[in-house]
Amino acid sequence: MEEGYQLAKLKCGINFAPALGLPPVALLSCPGSGNTWLRHLIELMTGIYTGSVYQDKVLYQGGFLGEFDEWNSGRVVAVKTHTRSKIHLQRFSSVILLIRNPYGAIASEVNRRLGGHTFQMQWTKELAESEEFSTTVVQVMNYWERIIHNVFENYMGPVLVIHYEDIKQQPEEMLKRIVNFLNMNVDQERLFCIKQELSGNFKRELTVADRKVQFEFVKGQNQNITERIMMVNKLLLDRGYPQVVPYDL
Repeated sequence: MEEGYQLAKLKCGINFAPALGLPPVALLSCPGSGNTWLRHLIELMTGIYTGSVYQDKVLYQGGFLGEFDEWNSGRVVAVKTHTRSKIHLQRFSSVILLIRNPYGAIASEVNRRLGGHTFQMQWTKELAESEEFSTTVVQVMNYWERIIHNVFENYMGPVLVIHYEDIKQQPEEMLKRIVNFLNMNVDQERLFCIKQELSGNFKRELTVADRKVQFEFVKGQNQNITERIMMVNKLLLDRGYPQVVPYDL
């Protein structure tokens, strides 16, 4: 049994593609949307490293070896970016737009800014009343709304919309969609890799109690989040894409 497991695990290796072998594909999201986790899953599913425009040393040291590759090297299967400008987006041949319910994205970004990539902050009354918390809520909500609008207003190439919550519920199905969008063949054996290493090194695990506290704190900032989600949903539906998934309490 152990020998079979080790043999299967060998098939989960990740490598670079040949130089200039792949078109530049943007893995675009608002900060806090689970971009790093999706990179981990795409790497497992394709066997090819992902890249980034940020060159984050912590992520590189954590195993994302494509982090310091040039975005257009052709050696990585997708490139992490949060940049929404028209000029930036037009550099890419296609875009995978990762959307997370903004309550979850805001909470995740608060944790990252105040605690780092993996540390789970203690959500206290003092945190909720801090200027840094209020500023983060406003900034992320504005960015979340604008980045979705910008893709459909400024980018004319192929776009695949993937919802973070759908990945949590149906990881294999969502990854198959991504692989097909990348014009690659689905390797059924690599589904084993997903099952064995679903979480990766940088995904926080929250309890139901954590999510409820974070939801109430974010909601208390009065940013009209429900109304803004409805506006984005209309934009998505008008273009044939699935709506934002409700926040899971």
